[in-house]
Amino acid sequence: MEKTLKEEKPLVISYLRWSSGTQRLGDSERRQMKLASKWLEKNGYEINEDYVLRDDGKSAFYSENFSENGALGKFCNEVKSGKIPRGTILVVEDFSRFSRAKVRHAQQRFLELINNGIRVYIAKDDTEYNEDNYDMVNMFVSLSKMTAAREESERKSHHLKEFWSGAREKAAHNARSGEFPVILPSNSPYWLRKVKKQDGVKYFEPIPERVEIVKRIFDLADTGGDDGLGLGSTIIVRILESEGVKPFKGEKRNTARSFNDSYVLRLLKDQRLLGFLQPFINPVDETTGKRVRTPLGDPIPNYFPQIISQEQFDRVALKIEQRKLYQSPLCQDSCRLSFS
Repeated sequence: MEKTLKEEKPLVISYLRWSSGTQRLGDSERRQMKLASKWLEKNGYEINEDYVLRDDGKSAFYSENFSENGALGKFCNEVKSGKIPRGTILVVEDFSRFSRAKVRHAQQRFLELINNGIRVYIAKDDTEYNEDNYDMVNMFVSLSKMTAAREESERKSHHLKEFWSGAREKAAHNARSGEFPVILPSNSPYWLRKVKKQDGVKYFEPIPERVEIVKRIFDLADTGGDDGLGLGSTIIVRILESEGVKPFKGEKRNTARSFNDSYVLRLLKDQRLLGFLQPFINPVDETTGKRVRTPLGDPIPNYFPQIISQEQFDRVALKIEQRKLYQSPLCQDSCRLSFS
């Protein structure tokens, strides 16, 4: 008889998701188990430790957890294919862990599980949803929870945009004051440092010896060479190496003994030298399911101290494009004559 009862016990699977490194697995797991422990104990259930679903750094707002690489997405596919038996219990801390997508998408995925015989237990609400009890009342309750999860993320997105807007207003004051306080939590460019002043605020300040190197690189790209037309990154690197110029300390991509072509090119195109900060977001492409680094609005001017003039920056940018065209197989002899 005991054997029969054990066989009748359903498979119990725990689902854990956190969207950033600040939300760690241990905290999520402890919180969920604390909420679910009484229900599990009352029903004689145990979490299958060999089948715990974890979505580390996956966004529920963009449905990353339901993508092909998401643990919950893979689970849903196994449910639909019949690999996961009907009656299996999925333990989720809260609806916001399950999905923050648009409500119609969240409900569709939720119903896919319910209609395939999966019992979903929401630990925070101490509520189980299954194909037998998913009536009109439970449907409205679940929809309200999904709506709340979505709206919470939308509020956070709105506050983030206001935060960037506030940063723009504060940065506008920098041009008048000549001081550049650290407004946002970010790393400083390698030619600047953060200095705390008497007011207790950290400010960006140039590192003189590094600024000289940056200006030297721009001068070589702008007017270097026997003809004064500027040099390419490969030759600039050779000159820096011959002069014994070392890469900036802390530059991860320059652990070698000298600068390299890619770093010099990135530096020559870096708008932070003009004082700009470009905010970015990382939304998920709905077609590919991958995050795409996307600019958020226009660059914020006057955020950093300006090191290079706009005029020189533009001249160097033009010469880089001209050099690329000159070296292109599409550029014939007549094309090259126009550069001479």
